[in-house]
Amino acid sequence: MKVLSKIALFCCTFALLSLPAFSFDWGGKVTSDTSFKGTNNEALKIKETDTANLWLSLPLSKDNSKYLAAEGLYQFKFDDSTADNKITNTLDLNLFKFVANTKFKKARSLSINAGRFGISDLTGYIFAQNCDGLFIKYSSPRLHANLYGGYTGLLNANTVTILNNPEGSSYSIGENAVYRLAPKYIPFGFNLSLPALFANQNLSLQGWGFMDANGDDYNRWYGIIGLDGFVASNVSYSVKSAFESVNFESLANLSVLNLYCYFTDSFFMNLGGTYASGKSGDISAFTGFTSSTALLSADDPEYSSLVKADLGFTKTFGQLVYLNAGAGVAFSLEEENEGYKGIQFEAGAMYKVFNDLQLGASFGQFIGKETENNKTQLAVKAVVVF
Repeated sequence: MKVLSKIALFCCTFALLSLPAFSFDWGGKVTSDTSFKGTNNEALKIKETDTANLWLSLPLSKDNSKYLAAEGLYQFKFDDSTADNKITNTLDLNLFKFVANTKFKKARSLSINAGRFGISDLTGYIFAQNCDGLFIKYSSPRLHANLYGGYTGLLNANTVTILNNPEGSSYSIGENAVYRLAPKYIPFGFNLSLPALFANQNLSLQGWGFMDANGDDYNRWYGIIGLDGFVASNVSYSVKSAFESVNFESLANLSVLNLYCYFTDSFFMNLGGTYASGKSGDISAFTGFTSSTALLSADDPEYSSLVKADLGFTKTFGQLVYLNAGAGVAFSLEEENEGYKGIQFEAGAMYKVFNDLQLGASFGQFIGKETENNKTQLAVKAVVVF
């Protein structure tokens, strides 16, 4: 392993020295995020996250159709709400990819991404994370087709949280360190999109599989269908439904509906609904692959065994100020706690002071049926880009 690391370092150094000084671009970003959260106003705990990112882009062709991109980060995290491991230091190479774009006649194109980069499923709630793999995309005016294959075992578990077998897994995250290997899975998937299929409506079909390489025999399969488009000049919608099976022995469903109303170019409303099946007869509780918190609730629920309705508003002032506010109500589908779960409120603001400085603040509160699920969160954020 050390020999391979030295070879990789040598190759990267050689590539950098071989390129003219003016042929690559670089920059960075420093983010400070301070939040106070707790079950009530008298018990707010501080959570501090400071992150420094450094990125680099190396063109490999004159027209920049082929290039290398890399980004590394250092993150310091202090969380007073946890009993153990309050302080976490993380080093990660969260982006390292080769990109090749080729254009053909009649507005057709082929794009290849190889390495480590972000990837997401159609819903954004199942598989949304960085991953090591190969992504191939073909585009034409009437068809978009994607293929993806990857491996998760070399990712940093400090920055990526993968859901393992809830009945027990052989994976162990190990001691607190700056780089801890994530669980081993082999994700692969395909996507077919038909833009403007009929009346300016877009149809998408996806299939995803996650083969367990940890020895737990916990293989997950997903089939997703999506439809989106405009129903009026200022009203659009998006509906997505995903069906899940574990080892082809169960069936579960996640469905998401969003309706967007654009009152002006800078002011719009979003009305959304989410259903994630719970255990009921032959239907199983839905589980994703990447951990994703569905509510502000203190129990940090995943997108599983719940129904949620949301209403949100967003207002922008030029490119300088961004305001958002929203509310939602949630119901639990868990067999032992079925029914009303709680209501939540959120509000946030972001101010672009300069091109390289942004300041933000947010407030969120969840009021649950069970008082132990109540949560209040205040956060301030600063981003400096260079």
